[in-house]
Amino acid sequence: MCIRDRFGMSWAALLALAVCGILLSIALIDAETQTIPDRLNFALAVCGVAGTALSPAGWRGHIIGAVCVSVPMFLLCLAIDGAFGGGDIKLMAAAGLFLGWQNTLLAMFFGILGGGVYGMYLLAAKKADKKDHFAFGPFLCVRALDQIHNDVAYNDYPVRLIGTHAGPGAFGLAFFDNGLVID
Repeated sequence: MCIRDRFGMSWAALLALAVCGILLSIALIDAETQTIPDRLNFALAVCGVAGTALSPAGWRGHIIGAVCVSVPMFLLCLAIDGAFGGGDIKLMAAAGLFLGWQNTLLAMFFGILGGGVYGMYLLAAKKADKKDHFAFGPFLCVRALDQIHNDVAYNDYPVRLIGTHAGPGAFGLAFFDNGLVID
């Protein structure tokens, strides 16, 4: 008897659980070492391919998600040395493949917002100066984890608060800015 039959979980939920474990590992490792292992980014990309196969939204949004943030991050790194680490760029490409383009843009927006607030705290508390670097991956992972949680946990509710869902990601939800949606 497989886990799905015993506990009633869908394959998409099991895949999301695996992605959550990978993102948590990435966040913890990056916070401690300021590096993101390539093998974890590769595992996330493999889950992204599997999520694309399971997604009712199709593959186009996932491919766009893989490049809509990672390519601008890479170009920014070419223009400004040390703007982002290579692991952060690969993380956003792999996460974008799983999340789709809207969720990837939201993850980047909230990642920059969270990282900016943390950077201001470090500067104000005189724990760092303008030349210091800190791990950015945990801030990117937090929004991705939040989005996956909302897509899996609240997928069947006919009324949703907007702002907690965006898609079409791995689970094919629609993107909205704010308000209420009644399915």
